[in-house]
Amino acid sequence: MNPEEFKRTRQLFDAALERSRPERKAFLEEACGSDVGLLRQVERLLEHAEGDADPLEQPGAATAPAQRAAAPVNLDGSVGTLAPSFDLPCISAEGRSRSALADFRGRWLVLVFYPRDFSLICPTELTALSARIDEFREVSAVILGISVDSVESHERWLTTPKARGGLGGLRFPLASDVDGAVSRAYGIYLEPQHVALRGLFIIDPNGVLQYKAVHNLSVGRRSDEVLRVMTALQTGGLCAEDWSPGLDPIDPVEALSAGRVLSHYRLEECIGRGAFGCVFRARDMELDRPVALKVFSRDCPLAASAVLAEARAAAALNHTNVCTVFAVDDSEGIPFIAMEYVDGRPLEALLGGAPMPPQRA
Repeated sequence: MNPEEFKRTRQLFDAALERSRPERKAFLEEACGSDVGLLRQVERLLEHAEGDADPLEQPGAATAPAQRAAAPVNLDGSVGTLAPSFDLPCISAEGRSRSALADFRGRWLVLVFYPRDFSLICPTELTALSARIDEFREVSAVILGISVDSVESHERWLTTPKARGGLGGLRFPLASDVDGAVSRAYGIYLEPQHVALRGLFIIDPNGVLQYKAVHNLSVGRRSDEVLRVMTALQTGGLCAEDWSPGLDPIDPVEALSAGRVLSHYRLEECIGRGAFGCVFRARDMELDRPVALKVFSRDCPLAASAVLAEARAAAALNHTNVCTVFAVDDSEGIPFIAMEYVDGRPLEALLGGAPMPPQRA
């Protein structure tokens, strides 16, 4: 998206926010005119900003990683932001149609940008992905190929036999980005050659970009790595370099130890374990103070919302026997509560395996 398009979208977004909901639709339709793509982009930004849409309630939608906060309204194709919108003509085995980002809401989407039809490396990538389409469908994911070629070119390539440089058919559609506008929005357009780099983007059911990888024109992408990353993202956990589907993600409680850093806290010692996780004494490296971190294990049955509710309940108390809650964080994929560290004997040692007398409590 060029600076002028960005400015226009931002102006409409800000202006729409200032109006009541009943007024917005008429305002945007008049302001956008025939630019349907711009209208949909602003509508999506408004929906996400206010949290009205919940695509995970749609039947058959695969689970997306819990969003720690609303994704930033950012139009540059960065991971963690809303994916740039598009609405493009496309062709598939079922014939011609159109594909818009909004059509895939509630499903995982793999966008595969490639340079040219009838080229050397592109057919090896696309046919490899097509051969594994059932595996993508098993994880509620769909694939869309995009290049700057016309729909007519796509159609010829799809129907031309492999022996004559064609694809001989694909099990997912190819979209046409003739003017390169969508490629620009995703930051992979090469102006001199008028082609897209080999960009691969994975977008979650919320419309948030969760993964991107960009190759130059000479190196193709591996279908098994695309599927591995897709499956790993859906675990919502920590997946190491050697992780593969069927393996468990890393358990942070088992992996964390003294000397490790979590967010801006350096762990010093494990001072307690329980059914839901472990408590570490740590050093807040920003404020240079000791803290206690309650880190939840991989198998903890508490959802992120329950962790937040627990922290809020503790934060609402004002008692000398209740430590102060500083923060709740899961920005690195590990949910934890940062609390005041109080030096002394742990409660279990004070109890000594027996109830504490009321007068002592």
